[in-house]
Amino acid sequence: MKVFVISLKHSIERRSRIQELLDEQGIEFEFFDAIDASVKDFKYSNKRAPNKTLLRLGYHLLDNEIACFASHFCLWEKCIELNEPILILEDNCDLMATISSYQSLFENLVNEHHFIKLFSMFKKKYSPIKKINASAEIIYYHDRTCGAQGYLISPYGAMKFVENAQQFIEPADNYMEKPWRHGILTYSFKPDLVCRAKIKSTIGSNRKNKKKLPLWRKSIIEIIRVYEELQYKIVNVRIKKRHKSNAKN
Repeated sequence: MKVFVISLKHSIERRSRIQELLDEQGIEFEFFDAIDASVKDFKYSNKRAPNKTLLRLGYHLLDNEIACFASHFCLWEKCIELNEPILILEDNCDLMATISSYQSLFENLVNEHHFIKLFSMFKKKYSPIKKINASAEIIYYHDRTCGAQGYLISPYGAMKFVENAQQFIEPADNYMEKPWRHGILTYSFKPDLVCRAKIKSTIGSNRKNKKKLPLWRKSIIEIIRVYEELQYKIVNVRIKKRHKSNAKN
């Protein structure tokens, strides 16, 4: 399985750091030159949808967030082109010592589940899906866990992500964990095989203050939030029913 590391071409120190970590684990990889938000009219910048983002989230995405989404989008396209599953890492991740021992299992697992996160920033209630061994399993978290530092994606999963991301309305990790948008469920590896490194983000967080929004905009944002919570509950019921059925069999 090919491994791609998303990294800005000029981020020499970050590249050296992640290369050293991967080399220590004996994991072969390729750098993917991340889309640079400082370049005018960068690739897929035309996919931004500021009015929809403002309506749904109450703020505009930063240029760096659009570029980040574009970088992941390009690798989904690469996955489709290769017609084989790939592992995508961001250069701000750290690797757990056990990751290389599971690498041989990745292809079969992701061909079965299509999208598997190797790191979940916020741990939620979950349903067990597939036991791997005494200490590892594939699970389904009942709510969005954030983060895209490391994940496995199949060609089918990548195709569905691409087909349904003709506009970049929310951050990439937010989009990926909304199955009602694209039909792909978010599975996770437990325990985490990567984690977020303690280094400065290249994205930043200076967004519009929601407190300045008029009441009608806040009302729409709340309606959408409730709608998405309902969508998660519907998916969770499906997952629980499937798990019970599999347990009986």
